[in-house]
Amino acid sequence: MQAGLAAGLAWFVADTVLDNAQPLFAPAVAIGVIAGAIGHRLRRSGELIAGVVVGAFVGHWLIRLTGTGPARTGLVVALAISVAVLFRGGGATMAQAGSTAVLLGLVTGGPDLAVPRTASALVGGVAALAVALLILPLNPLRVVRRAAGPTANLFADQLTAAAQALTSRDLTRADEAFRAFAAG
Repeated sequence: MQAGLAAGLAWFVADTVLDNAQPLFAPAVAIGVIAGAIGHRLRRSGELIAGVVVGAFVGHWLIRLTGTGPARTGLVVALAISVAVLFRGGGATMAQAGSTAVLLGLVTGGPDLAVPRTASALVGGVAALAVALLILPLNPLRVVRRAAGPTANLFADQLTAAAQALTSRDLTRADEAFRAFAAG
């Protein structure tokens, strides 16, 4: 729900408010922030957005200077990740910097799209944070664990009991474990 809402909101803002002809980066970053930042939203969101910004600017200037191609793609990725490392970026920052630099060169539209794409990325990050922190502030993992936890625990307990009963060749205990699970 969070990712869908954030992606839709990011697309709407990038397309309607920013009048971005290719608002692809906004929902992509929104999804990445929601999915990649569970549990540590502010820090990881900042890392993901920083990676997009670094990748967009490094990719923009290198592609503008050298053009595109296999060797140039490798150079763009290496330099974008190197710049992210220089700014003490973590794994998420480096991954976003490299992938954004590649996308900047591969998505059609020419090399002058760094600013609109970076703006879209920022919109996507802000939309994701707004959804995750203000509009729908749920931790999806916690919700699933609360809902499925008791059933998973019962299942694990009964499987353990059945395994112990079968190991000791006690068919009565195995049958009891099966009946307890079926009743639970």
